[in-house]
Amino acid sequence: MASPLKRRQGGFTLLELLLVVVILGIVTAVFVPRIGAGLSGARLATAARTVIQAARYARTMALLHQAETELVIGLKSGIVRVEAANAPAASSPAYPAATAPLSEVWSSAGEEPGAADAAATAVTNRPAAAMTAQNFADELRAEYTCEGVNFRFLGYDDTLDDTATTTTTVVGDEDSECRIRFRSNGICRPFGLRVLIDDEEWMELSFDMTGAGKVRDDT
Repeated sequence: MASPLKRRQGGFTLLELLLVVVILGIVTAVFVPRIGAGLSGARLATAARTVIQAARYARTMALLHQAETELVIGLKSGIVRVEAANAPAASSPAYPAATAPLSEVWSSAGEEPGAADAAATAVTNRPAAAMTAQNFADELRAEYTCEGVNFRFLGYDDTLDDTATTTTTVVGDEDSECRIRFRSNGICRPFGLRVLIDDEEWMELSFDMTGAGKVRDDT
């Protein structure tokens, strides 16, 4: 059986416990902010990479289809989209429904097989250009979400008159969008963009006329 003296020697004194607590506090104070900064830096880098890739995709699609595209950036939501420029919605009057109920087709055709075929053709055959434009819009659209970041449009870097082009459009009271247009030759106006986290940490990007983006050296 161990003596009382040996049992006391095997434990920790209050001073030793306090010393361990102090050391843990120092370690936490030093390294936790660095871990947080590392996570913020990773989010900024991921968002920046997403916008750069989306701009490259918008240019590629403009060149591939010889049609104008837009890079759409949700300044508050962090959502980045690529879509056809001025593409009407599928439900707009320019794009009526592709089909009608068969009963309506037969009724309008007088229930004659030949007339029904003609009526069905009239209902289902939209103008070829409209169908091509809609198919292009559906195929092109891509959307990405950058978690935990906001964007700020820093303006165009060329000397053209900014008042000639609308750069942001307000969507309700929740968000605004920045729209960068790529022409059919793959050219856009060079512009700047800031990626932010809580207006405290940020990274600035610069895009040239080909849509190629990079981190600005002075940030």
